Amino acid sequence: MEKYFAMGDEVFVYGKLSETKPRVMTHPKPKSSEGGEESFIHINRIAPVYPLTEGLPQRWLRGLIWRTLEKFERHIIEPAYGVPASAGFARNPAAEGGTPNPPTRANAIHMTHFPEELTDVEIARRRLALDEFIELQVQIRTRRKNFESHATALPCGGNNRLIKPFLARLGFKLTDAQTKVLRESARDMGGAHPMRRLPARRCRFRAKPPWPACTALMALESGFNVALMAPTEILAEQHFTSFSRWFESLGVKVELQTGTRKTSNIEHRTSNVELSGGIHHASRITHHASLFIGTQRPAHVRF
Repeated sequence: MEKYFAMGDEVFVYGKLSETKPRVMTHPKPKSSEGGEESFIHINRIAPVYPLTEGLPQRWLRGLIWRTLEKFERHIIEPAYGVPASAGFARNPAAEGGTPNPPTRANAIHMTHFPEELTDVEIARRRLALDEFIELQVQIRTRRKNFESHATALPCGGNNRLIKPFLARLGFKLTDAQTKVLRESARDMGGAHPMRRLPARRCRFRAKPPWPACTALMALESGFNVALMAPTEILAEQHFTSFSRWFESLGVKVELQTGTRKTSNIEHRTSNVELSGGIHHASRITHHASLFIGTQRPAHVRF
């Protein structure tokens, strides 16, 4: 220690405090208060601590990031979607009785590395997270518009010839809300665009067997093969047992397709529907359709 410090030197010491009492700082790291030209970056402020590799000093990396932000921060542009931002960010909105605009993107990046207060880090994180969220939503919306303008659906809303006897054997009557869900699904599956409906968590009916069974029957009624994918082979076999029991009396063939088990090796037609004059033409020649359950889609069957 005598080599680095002299009597009377003012030294800053930092490190991790132990949880024992009295609290002890294990392996403290000292800093001299006379640190040179850029000492204000490292001393008397909230200084960032970055992950390092061998031979890379913390002080050098911190100074490099400070100089990089100082040079290029003004070139960071705001996103095109226009989040209301304020360069002069107010850190105590409660005192003013309102919520301020978030900081600019450039200011948020600066606050992430060199905050003036500890709360600045969370404020900056929220602003950058908002940018990412809005950018993701814009990309999803753009892809959806492109998809709807180019994709053509195969109408498969069904005709209720299989669904009615299936619901009659359920042993309970659907509620008005459940009936509404089925009607919405039938409308989507028979629409001009491919259905991309996800079951909502708040809708218990969609998480129960009747909803996937009914939507599968809609496609089967329209003459299309159906694939029900499961994340595991055990779950696939459970679904296979249940759907086989439900659909056996309806004359619907149910097959299992997993990596270790296949209920049939007979090669099916690549298409079970022949369309005359295009997919929206009234003339349709329908062949036998099947329900495939498994962890992988059969390569020889078209859906």
